[in-house]
Amino acid sequence: MRLVLAALFAMVVVVSGCAMEVIDDTEFALTGTEIVEHSGSPALRVRFTATDAVDLRLLDPDGLQADSGYAEKGVTAVDLDMAGWYETAKPGKYTVIVEEPLGGEITSFDVDFDGCSGAISEVVAMWSSSAFLGYQLERISFKVTNSGDLPLPIYDGEMSIDGETQTLVISTETVLPGEEKTLTSSTYLYGISSGQHALSLTLEDADGKVVCSYTATLIP
Repeated sequence: MRLVLAALFAMVVVVSGCAMEVIDDTEFALTGTEIVEHSGSPALRVRFTATDAVDLRLLDPDGLQADSGYAEKGVTAVDLDMAGWYETAKPGKYTVIVEEPLGGEITSFDVDFDGCSGAISEVVAMWSSSAFLGYQLERISFKVTNSGDLPLPIYDGEMSIDGETQTLVISTETVLPGEEKTLTSSTYLYGISSGQHALSLTLEDADGKVVCSYTATLIP
């Protein structure tokens, strides 16, 4: 993550055809940024000190406004959503613009991100068997790791064995950068024979975008 800060200390106002410099009384100092989950959305937490109330606007890598926030005097952090509820934030450069509520721009800075990077590992399948139904896959658990620098949203998922697909019964989750979470789902796949079977797991965000996948050979 790379951060660039550009401060503006004054603005110029034209009054009756004459240019007049008006000194901006609000002082703003950036103290840090952090990637967080904000009510299910990936968000950039901006930490700062300011001598008065400020407005903050977040522009996404396409230059579109992703979110905005208002901080009263004394507030030292604001969370700005980078995407919607359990959606994947775009990689690239984000710009935060700090403004006076009724004035001009005070400062702006950029933060660059490479994106989320998910991986599935440590898959454990729990089986039962009977003479009439063969093997039944009752439950499956697996670990999800995010080695990227943006949150990994998990809204839905699918599991497939030999092409027979079933929706995973999992709760919505967000895996923050550098974190890992273990997910468990009950399943209802019957009549599985002994021997090797092709397993695939797919996790998606709220837009249906695949955020990570996994394939392996499964043996009851």
